[in-house]
Amino acid sequence: MLAELRVRDLAILERVDLSFDAGLNVISGETGEGKSLLLLAVTLLLGERSRRGLVRAGAKEATIEGRFLLDPGMVSRLADGSDLISPDATEVVLRRTVLEDGTSRASIDGRLATVSTVARVAQCLVDLHAQGQTQALERLSERARLLDHFGGHGSLTAAYRQEREQGQQLETRIHRLRSDQATHEQRLDFLQFQVQELEELAPEAGEETSVAQSLKLAARAESIERVCDDIAGSLVAGDGSWTEHLARWRRQLGEVAEHPGFSSLADRLLALETEVADLGATASDLRRAAAGSGESVEDMEERLAALRRIARKHRVDGDHLPERLRALQDELATIQSSDANIEALVSQSEQQRVKTRAAAESLLAARYEVARRLEAEVVAGLSELRMERAKFRIDTGPRVLPQEWTPPEGDEPGMVQFLVTPNPGEPEQPIERVASGGELSRILLAIKGALAGVHRIPLLVFDEVDAGIGGRIGLSFGRRIAAMAVHHQVLVVTHLPQVAAFAKRHFRVRKHVEGERTRTEVSVLSAEDRVVEIAEMLGLNAKDAGARRQSKALLSEAQA
Repeated sequence: MLAELRVRDLAILERVDLSFDAGLNVISGETGEGKSLLLLAVTLLLGERSRRGLVRAGAKEATIEGRFLLDPGMVSRLADGSDLISPDATEVVLRRTVLEDGTSRASIDGRLATVSTVARVAQCLVDLHAQGQTQALERLSERARLLDHFGGHGSLTAAYRQEREQGQQLETRIHRLRSDQATHEQRLDFLQFQVQELEELAPEAGEETSVAQSLKLAARAESIERVCDDIAGSLVAGDGSWTEHLARWRRQLGEVAEHPGFSSLADRLLALETEVADLGATASDLRRAAAGSGESVEDMEERLAALRRIARKHRVDGDHLPERLRALQDELATIQSSDANIEALVSQSEQQRVKTRAAAESLLAARYEVARRLEAEVVAGLSELRMERAKFRIDTGPRVLPQEWTPPEGDEPGMVQFLVTPNPGEPEQPIERVASGGELSRILLAIKGALAGVHRIPLLVFDEVDAGIGGRIGLSFGRRIAAMAVHHQVLVVTHLPQVAAFAKRHFRVRKHVEGERTRTEVSVLSAEDRVVEIAEMLGLNAKDAGARRQSKALLSEAQA
């Protein structure tokens, strides 16, 4: 609920600080006194576009702040609209600052935010109804949501939307695959050529480096063979080799000495003999490698050139051609299977459409049943408001969908319309086309009264929706608004004393001139002040005893 509203330097509202009650709050005052400015302050918090001329003359900026108390369920909804809302918040302060040039700033709990973010949060807290319009009922999806809350079948709505979303995802995948098919066909020919070329080349991992090294060895093969033969011959082969000397010395030491020092020397000679033998074997291996695998230099050069040519074409290193081949093979397989994928997805989509259809029919059937209940309550409310002959109907669409039905765009299986026939003989029409402001106000109030307790927005603001309402039905109008105030905080700007009499807190707006400056003051009325205000709203002289008795009688009847 709105606990406090603070306005500074908004036109003739120089300084206004208001505290509101949880029930019905009424604002009254003569035309032109500044009531509309209070509503403007609220609409600026709701995201109304700022403009030049709003800042009081002599001031640099106008500020509007609203402090709202939150319940736990409301906090989670607000957190979806802005991450500036703390999950454990118990209240939130929205602020809008309008500068002289018409630009504005906004904040949530003292932290800067975009105007759209503040408006998104505010619209979860406040529902504004003005003469000839209502925010909530202008949105067809809002009508459906209100109907679902009234019937308590939000789970059916969620189930439909989930099935519809899954169907949309499948359709998107099918569309993407089909739109890519022409491109795929061109790509398919190109891939088949590239894969065939690489498969014929049959590259091995690291082959380019290996062939390049073999070519380098082949270029120096004779020198390498000569050196390796010399090393191997000197170390291990023939008479006088190092291994022969080492073996002889080790035998001689074993024959002539048993001293530990000589034994250690013999062991070191053995280790050296093993190392020398290994060096000789390595030299022999390198000689054989230099001799090659039987491939000619020309063959190796041709192979290396082929590897490098294909690698340049694919813009990869020649050693990684096998990886490139596997990637192309995978892409080729994916494209070749795309037709099968489309067929499988189409089959899934058809099955999903059946599930979506079933979910839609369950939701529509539930809406049809609950619409009849809501219709009855709205018609009863219209009767209380002296529209006994008016008709009200909720069109939820067909309960059984046609065979060729496909899920429409958006979250709803069909439109929910509120249709009215204000007077006998007139055609049925959507509520937004009702021409008479008084009739629209009563119809709107009957709907809101029926939805009281279901509507999730905590504060309902009515800006002179009783315009065009006569005194004969004013009391019924006021009683209906008071009934809504049991479930919601309600703020009403009114000229009707029959509405003002039901207020739990009554504010009076009055304009006065001090010096050469005009100011509007908003004051909370005491019990005695209310008697005077109601009398004046009745068009009576508040100083007259009879007028005061009439005013008190109206207040007593409203509070009974």
